[in-house]
Parts: sequence; C-alpha cells; structure tokens
Amino acid sequence: MGSNFSRVDLDSLLEALPNPVFVKDEQHRWVLLNDACCRFIGYERSELIGKSDHDFFPKSEADVFWLKDDLVFSSGEDNENEERFTDSAGRPHVILTRKTLHTDHEGHRFLVGVITDITDRKQMEEALRGSREELEHRVEDRTTELQRLNMALQEEDRRKNEFLNALSHELRNPLAPIRNALWLLDHHAGQPHGAERAKAVIARQIEHLARIVDALLDVTRIARGKVKLQRGPIDLAELVRCTAEDHRSLFAARNIDLRVSGVEGPVSLDADRTRIGQAIANLLVNAAKFTNPGGRVEIAIDLSGRHDAVVRVTDTGIGIAPDIIGRLFDPFVQAGTSLDRTQGGLGLGLALVKGLVELHGGSVEARSEGLNRGAEFAMRLPLAKAQEATARPARPPAGGLEHRRVLIVEDNRDAADTLREMMLGAGHEVEVAFDGREALERARAFHPDVVLCDIGLPVQDGYAVARTIRSDPHLASTYLVALSGYAMPEDQRRALAAGFNRHLGKPAAAELIQEIVAEAPASG
Repeated sequence: MGSNFSRVDLDSLLEALPNPVFVKDEQHRWVLLNDACCRFIGYERSELIGKSDHDFFPKSEADVFWLKDDLVFSSGEDNENEERFTDSAGRPHVILTRKTLHTDHEGHRFLVGVITDITDRKQMEEALRGSREELEHRVEDRTTELQRLNMALQEEDRRKNEFLNALSHELRNPLAPIRNALWLLDHHAGQPHGAERAKAVIARQIEHLARIVDALLDVTRIARGKVKLQRGPIDLAELVRCTAEDHRSLFAARNIDLRVSGVEGPVSLDADRTRIGQAIANLLVNAAKFTNPGGRVEIAIDLSGRHDAVVRVTDTGIGIAPDIIGRLFDPFVQAGTSLDRTQGGLGLGLALVKGLVELHGGSVEARSEGLNRGAEFAMRLPLAKAQEATARPARPPAGGLEHRRVLIVEDNRDAADTLREMMLGAGHEVEVAFDGREALERARAFHPDVVLCDIGLPVQDGYAVARTIRSDPHLASTYLVALSGYAMPEDQRRALAAGFNRHLGKPAAAELIQEIVAEAPASG
C-alpha cells in the first residue's frame, strides 16, 4: 500500500479526520494542515503554510510551542502536552496536542501534531474544583461550628457539675448544725439553755436553706418569664438607705467600712420595692463577700442621666479577672472557687440582679481594673416620669415650640390613626406609612423632622428603615424614635445601634411622645 499511497490520498485522509492536524518541518514551519486545523487556528491555509507559531500567536505562547516541538525533534520520542493558545478572534483555548516525529524516504524529519480542544472540559473541571472547594469550606465551617458547640456543651457540663458540687456543699453545710442541734435536743432535754441555743441554730440554718431555695426558684421564674412585678411609686434613695442599714451588721462583722452617699431624696421610681430591694441587697452582699477585712464598700445614687438613676456599689476588694467579667451575670458563675468555699454561694446573686433589673427596663454592668483592684457594679433603672421632669432643664412654654413634620410608621392601623390624631392635635404636620418600603418613600418625599417608627413592620423592619435613613445624606439628621413592643434591654441596644435616637416600649405615655416630638431638633 505504501508505494501506491499518493499525496491526494494523504490529503483526503487528513480532511476526513475530525481533529485539527498539522505537520511542521525542522524550521518549525507549517508544511501541511487539514481544514479542521485551519478553522481552529482561525486563518486560511495559504496564510499558514511556510509560517511558524511566532507569526500568529503571542510570543509567550509561541515560545512554549517552539520549546516543546524542539523536545520532540531532539529526543525522537512522542510527546503529549497540555497547551494554551489564542485564536485569531482572541478567544483563549486549552488544547491537548499529541506530537510525533516522522522521517520521509529522503531523510527529512517532520513533526506531526494532532490537537484536541479541551477548553470546555477544563472549564468544567475548574467549576467542579470550585464547587468542591466551596463544599470543603462549608464542611470545614460546619466542623468548626460543631467543635464550638461541643466546647460550649463541655463548658455547660463543667458548670453544671460545679453547680451541683456547690449546691451539695451549700445544702450539707446547714444540715450539719441542724442534725447536731437535734441530737442536743434529744440528749439534753432537761437543759433549757442548751435547748434554746439548739432551737436558735435550727432557725438560722432553716432560714439559710430557705434563701437558697428562694434564689433557685427566682432564677428559674425569671428565665421562664413567670415573675410578676408589683409596681408602684417608690423612693429609691430611701430604699438604698434602708437596705444598707439592714446589712450594716454584716459589714461590721467582717470589719468592712460601709459608706452610703449621694442618696438625698426623693428619687422616684415606678418599681417593685421588694424586688429592687432584693437586687440592691445582692449587690451589697456580693461586695462584702469579696472585700477583705479593713476594706471599704460604698453605695451611691448617680442622677446625672436625664431618664435613669444609677445605683453604684464600689468596693476595694479582690477585683474581677478580665476573662470572667463578661460572664459574671450568668447563672452559676462565680468569680472564684476553692475547696474550702469560704466565700460560699451558688453564683446566683448577680444573675438575680440582672434578671430583676431588666424586668424593670433597666440594666446592670460590672467594671474592674483587674485582680486586687476592686470592682464597681452599676445598676441603671428608669426614673418615674415626675422624677424625669425634675431631672431635666425646664421646657420652654408650649407656644414657643416650633411645629414638626412627623412621619408615623406603623402597620397597626388603629395605632397609626390615634398617633396621627395626637400629632395633628399638637399642631404638627403628619404623614403615615404602613410598611418599611412605604416609610422610606414617604421619608424621601416628606423630609420629616421626626420619625415615630414601629420595629415589627412588613416588607422591611424598623431597624432596616433606620439604617437606610441614617445612610441618606438628605435624611441623616432626622430624629428617629422607635415605638415597639420589643422592649427588653437588648432590643433597646439594637435600636440605638441601628440609628434610633430613642427607644420607647409600647404602650408609651402620650405625654412622653408629645414631649419628645416637641423637643426634637428640626431636621433642616
């Protein structure tokens, strides 16, 4: 077949092949290309014959082709390489080229190359690789999340065991003197003095057990939202003085100087006297527990805020380590533990303070410069409205107040209508929106001085509305007031972080709303 196989037959064979095929001489010039190869490269055969890669491709690509061709010419071995090239239209390709060395009957050597376009395959591989990497990242994130959860569960388990050990200790301690006192009653029935002492021991220890049980029940009730406050007008200054006096014997027994200052009254709160007294007592007992003999504890009321009274309990005690200060108000957390448990307790006192104060719409925080540097606990409580009026500068007469443009954002139609009538009655210009998107549209058209905005809105919630208004330079000075049924301290903090100037829990007093709107600055 060899002697009868003509050039015409060779050309027909090459054209029948679906793959691009080319033949180069030792000067790297094309001497033969099939139509598939010409179409793939993007040039006519007449343009390619006698030319090399450097005449058509970027130098970086042509240099690679040249080196790999040289490798076949020098070694005489077949070579298959993954290569990249750019066609005449500027489209990049990834190709797999099989190169073979052939020698004709006159001894001339030629390189025969067969090209397979693997661009689509490579793109698919890259996409699969990206998907795999994304999946690996997600698996890694989930693994990390599970590890964190496992660590949290281990921490909870550790704290549970610590609590059970502490509870066992706190319950066994009073049971021991009770058992001893009962033995004395059985064996010394005819000694009245001994019997009286035994009864006194039993009474004291039963009272101690009752306090432990009450603390456990209180923490549980607060966590379940079962505590019902008996609110009424109270004088915080008088309550602080009384609570301090009730505990003065405790401080005297420990040789700790207890000072009461800055509590000239009255300081009016709308609060549960028993529960606030309980919170103050817990802060005092906590300070006494962690202050060494010869130290000092001071309790004072700070009225520098416009709407709040702050009860500050400061001590010169052992201080608080930075790693625990963020968890100090969690149940069953104690600043220090030891086998002798000379300081005792279940780690419930501060958790109770936090729960009771937050039920009143207040907050509590702890500060310390570190171990052996003392500590300060600040209990912030909202003033009664009458007290707020005396704590603020006098308002200008109503006739001297400018009217405001007020935008009411409220999805409850009755609430929106009554607010609107209230604002109109005060002489303000009013617009109403019933969802977050409508609120933003009306704000941009109306340019309100004040926005009274619900949080739980359809389409966009109140937080998103506040953030968008704050980011708009034409509305950035608008006074934003959140009116919401979400009224826990965390909700208040979230509202302020979103850009609200004030947060009022529903139902807010009409007088307070009118006062805030009247005193709000004009947006300009």
